[in-house]
Amino acid sequence: MSEQKEIDLCILFFYHKCDELTLRHYNSLVSSNPDARILPLTNAVSEYLPDSVDVAGFAAEWTVSQPWRNIDVTLYAWFLNRDFSAKRYVL
Repeated sequence: MSEQKEIDLCILFFYHKCDELTLRHYNSLVSSNPDARILPLTNAVSEYLPDSVDVAGFAAEWTVSQPWRNIDVTLYAWFLNRDFSAKRYVL
């Protein structure tokens, strides 16, 4: 991995569909944490939240048939392909 930018706090927001409730929760998280980087993470959905990272396109070391039953794989895939580091992560 090349040189990474380090931030203080990253909040990982996992989601499996982009509906009104998901958007409301995401917007609430963003407005409540103005100094944190909020990163929406997903795995192969049809609609995306702003600035989402979809790990479906990453080279996978683990193959799963149901990504949301193996949500840890989404985290691992993102972490191995991330373009920044944080001092603290919150799920």
